[in-house]
This record gives sequence, C-alpha cells and structure tokens, in this order.
Amino acid sequence: KVTTIFVAKMQNALVKAGSVAEEVLSSIKTVKAYDGQNKEVERYQFLLKQANQGSYKILFMTGILRGILMLFVQLFHAVGYGYGAYLFTECSIGAGDVFLVATEIGIGSFLLSELLPALRNIFASIA
Repeated sequence: KVTTIFVAKMQNALVKAGSVAEEVLSSIKTVKAYDGQNKEVERYQFLLKQANQGSYKILFMTGILRGILMLFVQLFHAVGYGYGAYLFTECSIGAGDVFLVATEIGIGSFLLSELLPALRNIFASIA
C-alpha cells in the first residue's frame, strides 16, 4: 500500500515534467522570445527532483523489506539447523538428513525473498 502511494506520486511528477518539456518544446520560439529558458529549466528540474525523491522512498522501502526477508531466511536456516541438531542428538535422523532438510528450508526461504521485485512491479502497475 505504501509503495503504491510512492509510485503514484513519482509517476504523477514524471507526467508533469514530461508535459512541461512537451509544452516548452512545442512553443520554443515563444519561450526564447520572452527569455524564459531558465524559468522553464527550473520548473522542469523541480518536477524531476520530486520524482527522484519518490523513487528514493520506494527504494528505501524495498531495501527495508528485503532486509526483513533476508532476516527470515537466516532465521529459517538457524531453526532448521537447530531442530536438526536436536533430532540428531535424539538419534531420530542422520547428519545427512539434517543438512538436506536445512538446505531445502534455506532454498525455499531464499526463493520467497526473490518474490519481492515482482511484488514491487505489481504494486507499480496498480498505481
């Protein structure tokens, strides 16, 4: 939800910047006649800065979410090895089985973390 809001604001600022550029280029003689180049450049740069701030917020949120996901990946690894060591000491399973199960838990949790860029693109398309 938060990412969708930031993407919408960023896209809105980019649309405004594009319309400023189109407006200036379509009437370049008038802008030049009234010596308004600097004013139009400042207006365009202001809108681009707004779009960049929105993209920084999106990247910040994505980084936080990726950090949380990687925390869970490592947590799942630790739980897998810890529970595997417990079962190994109880003589329920062998050492190879502990490694196999912990590796599969790690691969599964890592693949879940690879879902984040796709979710970001989905949120961007919703906005």
